[in-house]
Amino acid sequence: MAQRKNEARLPELAEFADWFGEIADEIDAVQGLLSERLSDDAVILTEQMSSIEAWHARMNTLLADANSYLDLAQHRELMTIDRELTVLERETILNAKVVTERRVRNILLGLSESIRNRMILGMSSRKQSAGERSHHAI
Repeated sequence: MAQRKNEARLPELAEFADWFGEIADEIDAVQGLLSERLSDDAVILTEQMSSIEAWHARMNTLLADANSYLDLAQHRELMTIDRELTVLERETILNAKVVTERRVRNILLGLSESIRNRMILGMSSRKQSAGERSHHAI
């Protein structure tokens, strides 16, 4: 079948449900790490920071994938919506049809932001701890 001139070629990705099934354990692991309180002990804090920093790039990669899945779902579903409807009606229908993709994207966005905030908090705690140690040494 010949491709129409104005039709964009979309990248091939695994089915969304399959992709989500593959990453669900990773999401759970990161949520578990983020639920742990940061330690006051410098050695343990460094271990916690190393662990969460390792997930930072992975969550950002998954977020990029989730954005792609959301874009593809919106494109696919937009083609099925009746053009006779108002813009608001089309938007409402479109949002309802891609709610799962948007929810996963929002979860990954939240995890990515939480990791970033955790890293900032951890760095601040390390600096404060280092300052206290040098102050006690005087």
